[in-house]
Amino acid sequence: CRDLALDVTNCGACGTTCGPGELCSAGACVTSCGPGLTDCGGMCRDLATDRLNCGGCGIACGAGELCCGGSCVANDEANCGMCGRTCGGTELCCGGSCVAEDSRNCGTCGMTCDAGEQCCGGGCVDTRTDELNCGTCGEMCRASEECSNENCCPAGQNFCDGRCRENSN
Repeated sequence: CRDLALDVTNCGACGTTCGPGELCSAGACVTSCGPGLTDCGGMCRDLATDRLNCGGCGIACGAGELCCGGSCVANDEANCGMCGRTCGGTELCCGGSCVAEDSRNCGTCGMTCDAGEQCCGGGCVDTRTDELNCGTCGEMCRASEECSNENCCPAGQNFCDGRCRENSN
């Protein structure tokens, strides 16, 4: 005697054998998924991480998104290339890798600063003349000063030969 409802070698009828990874349930061969996996159309899927079955069978994440804990999330500085990989404070997530924000990736991936400019706070600036970033990022001139050749000088003066000098015509 065989139990045709549960026997994988006689499932539903004598001689009907279930395939590898299947079990016999109520006389029918069904996919047998291990712990943490779900049968989605005959394939075992991890609904917590599968981008094509995120949180449920057939729920696909959008382009550039990751499936983290069953929810589609942006591939960004909080989840860069994989769930939970965070980029440092001045890093950007570019193509799934954390990269330093610099003159090749200023504010966004691939935003390149022109020659002579530096990336300061996500924007390209000329530190030779920028009063908010004079000589280096974050170095601010006083209200009565101008940035000349990377140095703060009194308004109307230029930095020349190692010091601020009156403009000459």
